[in-house]
Amino acid sequence: MSSFHSIVSRRDFMKALGVTGAGLGAAAAVAPSFNDIDDMMGAPSASNHLPWYVKEMDLLKCTSEIDWDMLKRWDHSNTGYGAATTKHYPSGARNAEYTAAGNARRDEYRAKQHPGYDLKWQALNQGKSDRKTSAAWQYEGLTNTADLSPLPSEWGLPNWTGTPEEASRLAMAAIRYFGFSIVGFADLDSTWRNKLVLTKTSATAAYVYDNVPKAFRRTNGTITEHVIPSKASLLFLCSPQTPEARKSNSILANGNATAVDNFHSSVEARLFRFLRTLGDYQLFGLTGHQAFAVNAGAATALTGVGEASRQNNYALSFEVGPNYNPLVLMTTLPLAPTKPIDAGMFRFCHGCAICAKQCPSNSISLDKEPSWDIPLTEGLPTIYKNPGIKLFWTNQVSCYNYYTQYYGCAPVEIMGDAGGGRSCFGVCPFGEDRAALAHNVIRATAATTGIFNSFFASLADVFGTGQAALRPDDWWDMALPSHGTPTHIRATKGQWKM
Repeated sequence: MSSFHSIVSRRDFMKALGVTGAGLGAAAAVAPSFNDIDDMMGAPSASNHLPWYVKEMDLLKCTSEIDWDMLKRWDHSNTGYGAATTKHYPSGARNAEYTAAGNARRDEYRAKQHPGYDLKWQALNQGKSDRKTSAAWQYEGLTNTADLSPLPSEWGLPNWTGTPEEASRLAMAAIRYFGFSIVGFADLDSTWRNKLVLTKTSATAAYVYDNVPKAFRRTNGTITEHVIPSKASLLFLCSPQTPEARKSNSILANGNATAVDNFHSSVEARLFRFLRTLGDYQLFGLTGHQAFAVNAGAATALTGVGEASRQNNYALSFEVGPNYNPLVLMTTLPLAPTKPIDAGMFRFCHGCAICAKQCPSNSISLDKEPSWDIPLTEGLPTIYKNPGIKLFWTNQVSCYNYYTQYYGCAPVEIMGDAGGGRSCFGVCPFGEDRAALAHNVIRATAATTGIFNSFFASLADVFGTGQAALRPDDWWDMALPSHGTPTHIRATKGQWKM
């Protein structure tokens, strides 16, 4: 395909855009010289990933004129936006007066709940203002009170209240603003409490229930009990990563990219402050790093974020397949639950099995159908699986052992003894980006019918996906989104609409 060139000329291309006559001549005069569309796509400006119509200028020359003989180094402490500079002018004598007037208006806007300054905006601002990676969000009183945002009562305002649907709308917008693109909610009703909330996350950390208004933790012998109040909701947040981050057969694929470092701790602290200022609502639920109160796979499927997978260790997000990092939290803000979805992904897994075929440790099931029966592990009972779900069952012990031994799980024939990468993440068809029309057609078809699933899966090698895509050094030229995170996912406004 690299030798193919389109027969569409520049003139025909401009006509197709509606530029004709004098406009065509003017546009042609300033446009770079391309023989065809493919030359245009390969223009030098593409090296900096600029649009073809953006012209590069010479070094030290820009569209605003500069007299280099006149220009000298500047002392930027003389900024125009500060009292230190304005004091040199007559108006500077009124700096204190201006500040007092501004503070009075700030308090007035807040007290009268002007649009844009009402409690929900105050809460969002408090969340935005926190740039710490503090653990204050876990339980109040565990860290310095300076990390806590103001309560509404401190401003003489009542707590924000609304329907669960209204609360979900506010929480969804705030969470996206703070950095997470994919969100799901659940009401911690009796089914969640009795079937889905974990009993323990470690030998010394347990979840228990009590008829109390707020979450707290207490010590019971050698066990730290995290007490879940009688009314609580679950927040399931996903920070998606570009598929290429996991497809790259490198050390980059062995971690969580920037999802944890740049988003998890930051979003936790910001959301904690937002909920506290909104109405003294809590954020809680972790007993340690990624020690969630609910299995992330179950939360993915039951909050409508995605579906189960053949690989079984991860669930599949509809947008990015396995390429996301989850965060499961709880809150005392009543939220409307989001419903599970059927996008045909788990059904697709039945006829796909690419991840299983490419798994170097043979840990992923090749069964044609999922099963209620959990297989033994090395002839012994499988203590790391919970019965009651019909799934494909992965041997996580052999997966862990191979991954540890080879510092990754890429097939030896590709990486040799160096290992590296996460094979099952890289080859999943649902991890492909959505830019190609074919991928969206396959997604839509798989969601409607499963009769083509095996055929679609067989196309992986034809279209250069699967193991053929695991070329580490290609990553450096991909120009991926900032942080390697496609935050436009589920965006619905204007230019960001996906």
